[in-house]
Amino acid sequence: MAFNNYDPEKVIVTWNGIIIDGFADGTFFSVSMNEAAFNLTKGADRESTRTKSNNLSAQATATLMQTSSANALLYAAHALDLVTGTNNGPLLVEDILNGETLFSANAWIMQYPDVEFGKESSTREWNFEIDEIIPTGNVLSA
Repeated sequence: MAFNNYDPEKVIVTWNGIIIDGFADGTFFSVSMNEAAFNLTKGADRESTRTKSNNLSAQATATLMQTSSANALLYAAHALDLVTGTNNGPLLVEDILNGETLFSANAWIMQYPDVEFGKESSTREWNFEIDEIIPTGNVLSA
């Protein structure tokens, strides 16, 4: 029986030269594909056709603590993008311990995160649109 280890501190996320850290407890980074890889079309006589979508776009969410220093960098990067329309760049997610890697040459911040202030520290959810995600390493061998 195989024995494996996982360490959340060994998951490194960078976007456009910014190291994203100060993650919140729980799920701190997630990626969801925008479309299924294949779509099924059924005919009236039950004949089936499977069509490959070729859409590798996705959305990602980084959940940071309110106090994370990465928030200031992401706020500034998104503000620049709103002015110039050119602040998109590579997104790289690496699980150093297990070799799982996700890469996109073009990703951008979709919007400023919702902001809450209260008795306890809260979180900031940064949503990224990803042009085309490329999984490598453990993702493909699973």
